[in-house]
Amino acid sequence: MRQPHQKQKGDKMDRKYKVLTVFISMVAVLFYFGHVSYSYGAEVIQIGMAPDLTGPTSEVGIPYNDGIKDYFRYINDKGGIHGKKIELTIIDCQKVVAQEVSAYKKFTRGGNTPMVFTWDTGGAMTIAPMAAKDKVVHFAGSLIGQLGDAAKRPYSFLAGTSYQRQIASLVNYALIKFKDKGRKPTFAITYPKGGYGKLCLAALKQALDKKGLQLVQAVIVPLRVLDAKAQMSKIKKANPDFVVTLGVEPTIVAVMKEAQRVGISLEQTQFLVPINAIQKNVIKLGGDLVESLVGATPYYNWDDTGIEGIQLMREINKKYHPEVTYRPLWYTYGFVSAMVVGEGLQRIPADQAVSGANLKKALETLENFNAQGIASPFSYTASDHSGPKAVKLISPNVKKNTMEGVSDWVYAD
Repeated sequence: MRQPHQKQKGDKMDRKYKVLTVFISMVAVLFYFGHVSYSYGAEVIQIGMAPDLTGPTSEVGIPYNDGIKDYFRYINDKGGIHGKKIELTIIDCQKVVAQEVSAYKKFTRGGNTPMVFTWDTGGAMTIAPMAAKDKVVHFAGSLIGQLGDAAKRPYSFLAGTSYQRQIASLVNYALIKFKDKGRKPTFAITYPKGGYGKLCLAALKQALDKKGLQLVQAVIVPLRVLDAKAQMSKIKKANPDFVVTLGVEPTIVAVMKEAQRVGISLEQTQFLVPINAIQKNVIKLGGDLVESLVGATPYYNWDDTGIEGIQLMREINKKYHPEVTYRPLWYTYGFVSAMVVGEGLQRIPADQAVSGANLKKALETLENFNAQGIASPFSYTASDHSGPKAVKLISPNVKKNTMEGVSDWVYAD
């Protein structure tokens, strides 16, 4: 017969085993979901984000992620939204649509998440109808204009000028800059496979058609391009005056280097890019090669210290990251996106639930909002979620190691 003290020892061992089993199970759950979440009960606002942190667009995904995190941290440090802290859960989607969809489902499981940030054009366009059905407000890293169509995607919003408007503004710039009055300028484009590339190709064709201009060549160039000789040889043969290049900083630098190698004159053929590839890192990667590059951005940049919102952004960065002395445009994009969401959350009356439906309604009251001067003034309405309509055109100043404006706010339409 087992002695009483032996039984008590066994009971203690059993209890220790049960505690250990529960702990291991909790760790397994956290590992499965890919994040650690700190709960504050009813006093928390849950927001999910699925950026690209380790995939082919991580050059812009990481700063976008950091900008959102820093502004929400700033809000929480000031006391939150009506006393409620923002709980931001991040899952790296690696620019894979299936992973974005999986992350969205994890975020919204349980019905307590009023809004999400997704990433890629393909993922955003896939998730938009899901968000509408679930009544979850949806912002994306992608600035594809279709996401601002409130009639078709009533819970999706843009916090930056769409790619379509950026491209149209670049075409307008090219028309003004082109010197040969005896003929019209010609255009070519390099673009990646996938939704982003296809929709931006269509946007360029539409912008050129409106102006009676010709697209003389279109070639596919991967985001992580290693050899673009064949593609740039086709561009050289077409002899365009302007080349719109889609991708991130390494993409545009690789394309321009290959263009120079095959004999394209960068003085006669100018390269134009949307926000994805016009960050200061192009100077580090390309040096004098990128001096003639011109890009479109929805925002003022880090060095525009006369802008109130830029001053705030720099103060917040200095507070949380004193070792970081520069932030690229995609940090600004994330920062502004979080400012927009924060403003919407603040406008929900304190006695109302922080739901997707109430956040959507609150965002639709924003009028002439400009993120303290960082963006051009914009409004949301029940019929228009397209956000900012203007861009600034900027170009690298290699000697000064900065990005300089070549225009004030430019409206494409």
